[in-house]
Amino acid sequence: MSVVRRLPGDRDGAMAHLGKEIARGLLAKDPGDDEGRSGWRGGLQRAADLTRQDPGVLTIADEIHRAAGDITTPAAVRAYAMSTMTVIDDGPGFWVLGGMLEHVER
Repeated sequence: MSVVRRLPGDRDGAMAHLGKEIARGLLAKDPGDDEGRSGWRGGLQRAADLTRQDPGVLTIADEIHRAAGDITTPAAVRAYAMSTMTVIDDGPGFWVLGGMLEHVER
């Protein structure tokens, strides 16, 4: 069962979808590139663009850029997302983290 709260709104769903893409890229060890919109970098860039540089999304992007080499297993993605949800507990960043969790919990 997912820990993600469901709220109505397409933007929330879009952020969760991007969170899944980010998790998929991390697990595949595929950084991709922000220009080409692939891998975890592409997912982070799209999330930042879609939210007009939301502070929560930017925090996640900064942290993942620094720690991507360590976030390469489902357990690591889960630990990162759940621990960061204690700090980013609402808004677009929360939904990105929720998507990451959903990807590894399926």
